Amino acid sequence: MIVELAGYDPLEQTINVTRSDTFTFTLVRSVPKATLRVAPAAAEQATGMELAVNGKPEGALPSSLTVAPGNYLVAVSKAGFKPWQQWITLGSGEQRLVTVTLEALAPQTGTLLVASNVAGAQVRVDDQPVGEAPALVGGLSVGLHAVAVSVEGREAQTASVMVEAGKTARAVLNFDQVPVAKTGTLQVLSGQRGLDVYVDGEYRGKAPLTLRDVAEGTHLVIAELPGHQPVEQRVVVAAGQLYALRLELQPVLVAPTPAVVPATPTAGVAPGSKPTPRATTPSTRAPVAAGLPPSAAPRRVPIHLVGADESDPVLLGAQLVSPRNFTADLALGFPYWGEGRLTTGVFSHGHYGLDAGVELRSTGAFTEFDAITKLRFLNHEAIAVAALLALGAGGGPNGRNTFFLNAGVVASLIFKRVLTFSGRVYGNFYTDRHCPSSAKSGELGVCAVDGARDRDGGARLMLSGALEIPMTTNLGLLAVVEGAPFQAQRKAFRDAYSSLMFESDPRIYGRLGVSFKF
Repeated sequence: MIVELAGYDPLEQTINVTRSDTFTFTLVRSVPKATLRVAPAAAEQATGMELAVNGKPEGALPSSLTVAPGNYLVAVSKAGFKPWQQWITLGSGEQRLVTVTLEALAPQTGTLLVASNVAGAQVRVDDQPVGEAPALVGGLSVGLHAVAVSVEGREAQTASVMVEAGKTARAVLNFDQVPVAKTGTLQVLSGQRGLDVYVDGEYRGKAPLTLRDVAEGTHLVIAELPGHQPVEQRVVVAAGQLYALRLELQPVLVAPTPAVVPATPTAGVAPGSKPTPRATTPSTRAPVAAGLPPSAAPRRVPIHLVGADESDPVLLGAQLVSPRNFTADLALGFPYWGEGRLTTGVFSHGHYGLDAGVELRSTGAFTEFDAITKLRFLNHEAIAVAALLALGAGGGPNGRNTFFLNAGVVASLIFKRVLTFSGRVYGNFYTDRHCPSSAKSGELGVCAVDGARDRDGGARLMLSGALEIPMTTNLGLLAVVEGAPFQAQRKAFRDAYSSLMFESDPRIYGRLGVSFKF
């Protein structure tokens, strides 16, 4: 029998009916169910979160359950996170939302310290290089790790080390009978390019060079250069010490005859139409001999230059980089806070020559790249003149970009390799975009002004002076001042368009730098 009454729980009971029976039933008033909803506080944590209520799994979050009023233990778990649980008391007809935030477990990693009795020994952990001993390696997973320490010429030392979470494991791998270094350093210097160096009959390279693996003791050093007398010199190298040797070779002379000594480093003498050998010793006075018939009278001998070396290459001047050579230049200044340039010689013949290069520079707002070339059309001992051309482009954040062309002439005064002064006059043609064509977040405040989204173009006549001072054969210093006096300011050089600039364009700029010659 089933008995139902609104507001009461239905009653179902099995009865046995005889001839005449009376049955009494007691109905229990219904209690409204409660609703429990459990959801992650952060949506990105939802994946993998599992719900259990009173120890009974209820599936993944978010979840909604209909339960009787009462007390419930709500638990949420997820791999890699600390378990979460909370007692919840639900009343009749109550709807409760519980949000859950899980705390990630601390990474289960440890640290390994590897030491050796050979400082600088190479360390590998799990076959991955980690530096020199002693080495401290963090973030290693818990468990066994393979450690190897190696030294050139010695058998590697290996071990397996157990790493525990939050602890530092130590591995000391020593070498038996570590050999004491028995080598020294030999440095060979020369002002002559292309000098071939042999040590104990073995070719070791071209000067200048530094040899760090020379066994202690006496060694025979031989230097050779085409057209010059070879030089032999014995040196004694001590273990752990530096021995510096400077060599200068003398040119090979022809049979004794009247000699002419030109002041130019590289020259040939051609009396009449008969060619004679040329001297090839740069940076020195080279004796040049020519066969002349006996005569008591003074003779005038014409000296014909047949391939004198270029002067030192000049970064900003009219002189060029010799073919097959190149320069690398670095400078700091304003408005370009940093710039670097590579230049190489293309050809050089008499007055005429050509070099080319690339440059990278930045104002902070724009980073620019350009290609540069110089065409020399006048070349004397003390003066050189060339045409210059640069074409480039650049960009920056929020749609910024620029395109530019520089074209003009440069003249250089050369003061006997002591210093070079160069003056340049060139046109600077540019077109800049400072604001995106449509509004974007993060753009400059000035972009809200009418017309600010249009390109800013212009042309200015630039005047420049540069001073370059060679310090060594391969190193020079440079200082540059240039500007566009009495002309319009360039927006790219104002703080409204670049936070690293001054309030207004000063129209006078400068930079200092170094030049490396190879």
